[in-house]
Amino acid sequence: MKQHSITFGPGLFCILCMVFLPAIAFSGQISGNYRSTSGNNIVLEMTISAPAPQSIIIVQSVTGSTRIKGAIPPPQKIAGAGQTAKWLLKDIQPGVRQIQLQLTEPLQGSLQAHIRYRSADGHLQECVVVAP
Repeated sequence: MKQHSITFGPGLFCILCMVFLPAIAFSGQISGNYRSTSGNNIVLEMTISAPAPQSIIIVQSVTGSTRIKGAIPPPQKIAGAGQTAKWLLKDIQPGVRQIQLQLTEPLQGSLQAHIRYRSADGHLQECVVVAP
């Protein structure tokens, strides 16, 4: 009797992760998801594994009539008529970090965050896309 084996390559594994885990984004050292997306307050949560990157750039965007009024921690910049906020976080430690957004009204459009960082060894630039 002949035996057959199936090998799943890394590309197929990534596709399977995207299909079966749409609410959580994974990329090496950082994973992210939205803990809350209802009402005027949105919470983006990031889990950072060791060794942590030296810095993280986060670009949070909303669409529709909703605008970003503020956030904790405060962003370095709110642009695009209040629809995009940007953070540069430095001296990152492993663990869980949250960004709490205050919106002008309950979310009317879509929501998406891009989390960019360079791997701890400094060789690879990563980008995690988080969407509800």
